[in-house]
Amino acid sequence: MKLQWNWGVGVGAVYAAFAIATSGMVAFSMRDHVDLVSDDYYEQAISLDARRAAEARAAALGDTLAMTESDDGQQITIQWPDALTIETGTVRLYRPSNAAADQSVTIALDAWHRQSLPLGGLAAGRWVVQLDWRSAGAQYYAERALTIRHPGAR
Repeated sequence: MKLQWNWGVGVGAVYAAFAIATSGMVAFSMRDHVDLVSDDYYEQAISLDARRAAEARAAALGDTLAMTESDDGQQITIQWPDALTIETGTVRLYRPSNAAADQSVTIALDAWHRQSLPLGGLAAGRWVVQLDWRSAGAQYYAERALTIRHPGAR
């Protein structure tokens, strides 16, 4: 028996190839875990204007708000402006690729308006340091990118 390739067989072959490719993409997509940026993203979207105003206040501080990494890469030091009196606040170490690795620390400044955070237990890769604080009744928010490398990779 000889198979004849007419237009009906061609349409069937194209449909079968499309169905196999679609099934393969669905199976591939279901294997990969994707974390949401945050669990309360809807509430954060509602308060977007307040967040932008807090970002503008922090940006107005300029270079007086600084973050430096130690030479050995084992800690970061955040320097706040001397003129600010921080009422409340948190420093969040946000890992975009793994929400379970996120860490949050309450702001506790030393006498020189600094706070140091150890990085030793954190995984290598991209992190975002999110600073969120209240001073003189106004909310401030700033982000700084941080790349943690393994000790031998410098």
